[in-house]
Amino acid sequence: EVKTPCFIVGNARSGTTWFHRVLAKDETHFTGPKTWELIFAQPVTYRYLFYKLGKVDAFFGGIGFKCVRWIDTFCFGKSKVHPISLMEAEEDEWLMAQVCCCQLLALIF
Repeated sequence: EVKTPCFIVGNARSGTTWFHRVLAKDETHFTGPKTWELIFAQPVTYRYLFYKLGKVDAFFGGIGFKCVRWIDTFCFGKSKVHPISLMEAEEDEWLMAQVCCCQLLALIF
């Protein structure tokens, strides 16, 4: 149950991402989507599926998670300006990419 929601709104390059990540570190009081959730598990059923796959993977020694971590480091670990990781909190702007309403998609064109 969310008693007092906290919305972070601001202009680009004003520190909103940093503030969002600071708040996301306190998982007892704040929550936010992780990058892998924004990309792969938007519907609740997909998220449930990925959590179950994680439990199965843990039973078999976590080889799948180790592969995902390697891919994460290889693909995302090189950015110094805006560090990103599949397992870290990320702003939810990419949620709108699924329906082509994300302003970041304009960078492609």
